[in-house]
Amino acid sequence: QSGGNLLVSALTLPLNISNTSTYYASAISNDCESVRTPVVATVKSLPSLAANDVSHCGSGQIELIATSNGNIGWFTGPSGGAAVVTGNILSNTFSTTTDYYLEANLNGCVSSSRLLVKAIVLPIPAQPTITQNNSNEQNPVLTSNVSSGNQWFRNDMAITGATNPTYTIADEGAYKVQVNNSGCLSPFSSVVNYVITGFEVADKDMLKLYPNPAADELIINLNGFDVDKLVNLAVVDLMGRSLSQSTALGGDEVRVKVSGYSTGQYLVLARQGNRKIIRSFIKTR
Repeated sequence: QSGGNLLVSALTLPLNISNTSTYYASAISNDCESVRTPVVATVKSLPSLAANDVSHCGSGQIELIATSNGNIGWFTGPSGGAAVVTGNILSNTFSTTTDYYLEANLNGCVSSSRLLVKAIVLPIPAQPTITQNNSNEQNPVLTSNVSSGNQWFRNDMAITGATNPTYTIADEGAYKVQVNNSGCLSPFSSVVNYVITGFEVADKDMLKLYPNPAADELIINLNGFDVDKLVNLAVVDLMGRSLSQSTALGGDEVRVKVSGYSTGQYLVLARQGNRKIIRSFIKTR
């Protein structure tokens, strides 16, 4: 306001500042200076702006939500044009992926660039189909026509870990497959029913389980089966839900981790050829 350094002798004062600052201007004539006039250079904050893309499986209602400390406008292009919607929310029915560009205004200051937000319409996978290979009647193989994203079901229950394009049947039941693509689920395939006939109930001593009760690991001893011939194994709960499926050779020992099972009774099903054995075990804490 008095004293100080002369910054410029001109009608304008160019500035590059980050904070609001006050300057003083005066006129000088014949070595006489006028009263200095304060001039404030005000630095305003740009508005904040944030939003996320939103996805939907197939056509449907999508709600896009933005946050800002200013007033929001939604545009169809990265520059120019008029806002199609103002406010924090844009809600509409979409059949295809659509781009929007957001702009915020705070105290006359507009966000430096528009923010791109997408209403994403994801395709629902087509209904998969199943083919069945009966070359091995004891262990038919089911094959989905889709290479990835498969989940196999038995009796309407998802089979743990059964996500490959193929699935080897080890137990009777109604089998089907569903495809998951980026969280979008296909319709179920047609059901394939598998019924095992002609089984002989084998001597229970052919299949030994220990320790029983088991806390962390169950050992399945297959010494009673024909050596070097395939044995199909499954662990199921008393509701018939499959918890583990594997194959081994007669004479082997198979270790099954059961630490994640709930306390209770479970069944081990073993099959070799036409012989089938069912033994139970107890899972403890």
